[in-house]
Amino acid sequence: MAPTESPVARPRNSVKVSYTFCLEHGLLTPTYKLERKTSESISNTMINKFLDSNQDTDPKWNIDETHLTVKSVETTWLEQTPEYLDCKCETGDEASTCSPVESEAIVEFWEELDPDLMRYILLMFQPAVTNGMKYKATYWGLVPFESDRSIQLYGVPEPSMPAKTQDTFEGIVKAYLNEDLASMSIPGLEVLVVVVHTVKQLGERRRHLTGSLRDRSLEEFGVDVETTIAGQYKPPP
Repeated sequence: MAPTESPVARPRNSVKVSYTFCLEHGLLTPTYKLERKTSESISNTMINKFLDSNQDTDPKWNIDETHLTVKSVETTWLEQTPEYLDCKCETGDEASTCSPVESEAIVEFWEELDPDLMRYILLMFQPAVTNGMKYKATYWGLVPFESDRSIQLYGVPEPSMPAKTQDTFEGIVKAYLNEDLASMSIPGLEVLVVVVHTVKQLGERRRHLTGSLRDRSLEEFGVDVETTIAGQYKPPP
């Protein structure tokens, strides 16, 4: 009888996401406790959100949240308050104070997924993370943005885009946009994901042109590429 082969573990990758908060806490709360309780709150919230029955991410991203695993969460008290973080207590009593902290969560996922897509996905969990904190928290970190855009390409005779070509196109658009956005004075602005949804013939006139392909100039052809562009930025205070 042939020996049974051992199952092969599915390769996994990891990505780091940062959350910055202003925390309101008691005057006598030691720094180590503030850091530990914040890390525990973030870890527990993320684990619960990954494993619950609700789909928190848009189905178009095709992400099975149950495969996500929190590897670690580390929180650091920020001795110097960042310029963009106005960390002031809202309660205004003499029994509480406010401190800025930054938490870094490392999350594991299936290796075949795009790490930048996972960075974007994890930013979507920020509201739940903020609401689940041990201490009253105001979030001042990166937030996600998303926009649907149509990109027109001329000189393309057929409204089709093979998977390999689609990957190349998405990479080129992403690199171009990030190079173009670098000149803008928006902290943390970065395009993380470009996804092609559909490719259609451009315009009715082009679909109904007569004559053979040999007799028609490539300039008469074009396609409309429907895409979603998503990324992150740091909003003003």
